[in-house]
Amino acid sequence: MLYEIEANTRSYTINMITTEKGNKRYANGIRLATIALMMSIVLMMANKFFIIEKAPTKVQVVNAVKL
Repeated sequence: MLYEIEANTRSYTINMITTEKGNKRYANGIRLATIALMMSIVLMMANKFFIIEKAPTKVQVVNAVKL
């Protein structure tokens, strides 16, 4: 009986440690994804504000052949 109690306690402890590691990794992944999303939003907004408008270029046709 004591062996079973000790096995259950050890299993519970190992399971809790594994779960905590998984939770930390999940939280870190969510944090990094949120940071990446914010950075992409900032870059898209900066791209909208800093678009260089290209004015049409006037082209003059010069005939190289003289008649």
